Amino acid sequence: MDQMKRLIQRMGELTGKPEEGKLHINPIHPEVNSCLGNDEVLRDPEIYVVSSEHNRDEFDDYLNTKQKQFASRGWHAEVTEATHHEPDIMPLADKGLNLWLGPRGHPQNFGGSFEATHPLVVTNPVTGWKALWGFSPISMRAKGRINGVTDHEEELMKTYFLKLITDNHDLQYRHRWKPDDIVIWDNRTVLHTGT
Repeated sequence: MDQMKRLIQRMGELTGKPEEGKLHINPIHPEVNSCLGNDEVLRDPEIYVVSSEHNRDEFDDYLNTKQKQFASRGWHAEVTEATHHEPDIMPLADKGLNLWLGPRGHPQNFGGSFEATHPLVVTNPVTGWKALWGFSPISMRAKGRINGVTDHEEELMKTYFLKLITDNHDLQYRHRWKPDDIVIWDNRTVLHTGT
């Protein structure tokens, strides 16, 4: 695990991560990893284990995993909603989920305020390619806002972006997992979804 952590830290440094930035710590890390066991790796706050076990037990109301959903529902740019705002995360804490309120990878990223504004289009600093990034079907359909447009324009844009992301298989990479596989993507310009 230490090798993987060093690799990810170095990749961040090589791609322009702020000097004071460290590995990101997900605010729901302690609760998610604790349900999977108690070995040393699971106690490391810099390691976030992606598992459906916790979602089934703890997030049933939030994610509605037992109800059949469109696969497009899960597209996002991080392991929580793109907006990261309090109305989405704080109900989890109210249900008894312990949030990590200490530093989460950068000295300015801490505490219980989960708010963010993201651009819709970003330019990858390495390739120069433009990407639709700040749009997450999870959050944008329900409560996320597109700044500077009317409600009608926003609804048209959301519908178009959702179709663009989910209906264009030439824009997607699908991975058939095998033991010990690792997939690394650039979170600055890539959306991902669980399978």
